[in-house]
Amino acid sequence: FFKRFKEGGNNLGLWAYPIPSTNIYNVCKEKSGLSVWDEKGVWRCLFPKAIIPETEFAVSKEDVLSNTYDNNKYKFFQDYTKYLDWRLHMAEVDKQEREKRRLEAQTKFKEFYGLDKNSNSSIEKTDINKINESGKKVVGSSSSFSSTTKEDGSIENFTKIEKWFEDGTSEIKETRKVIPNDGSEPQIFENTKKLPSKNSHSWFWNS
Repeated sequence: FFKRFKEGGNNLGLWAYPIPSTNIYNVCKEKSGLSVWDEKGVWRCLFPKAIIPETEFAVSKEDVLSNTYDNNKYKFFQDYTKYLDWRLHMAEVDKQEREKRRLEAQTKFKEFYGLDKNSNSSIEKTDINKINESGKKVVGSSSSFSSTTKEDGSIENFTKIEKWFEDGTSEIKETRKVIPNDGSEPQIFENTKKLPSKNSHSWFWNS
């Protein structure tokens, strides 16, 4: 069933992945060790305190049985099914955390751009008194926003803002922001397209 065994040990304990061979499991039994799995799915044999050198530190059989070890630093499961249940629970927690980060990023973006917080669809606004940075009068604009969680846990936000000017020209600005799941600095990619007027006349209500 398993293609390859990996195992080893020292005077502090034994380990094997994915499961112990009969030989190393027999050694564990002879030393009165405790058979457990850690948070990475590695089988371990925890030795009794009596045979662990006093000058060395290791989680012992007694530590786990009495639950007196650091549960935040180490995870041990005496039943493989409990280990699988824990993994399933942690995967669900991770999924919820990623969804929470995605929604928070989406909310912050919408608040910043003044978009409708209850919709991801494009929202059109018109303000004939607004002046663009280039000095052109903006006669209309539309904005759209979408947020996607990738398989690796990163979040990708995509924004498209289109503006129409009084002289008939328009501008499209697309922004893609990738937020890594490891908390590192987000990556931002921007692309702006300036489109000429579709006809020789100015905006239709000024022609």
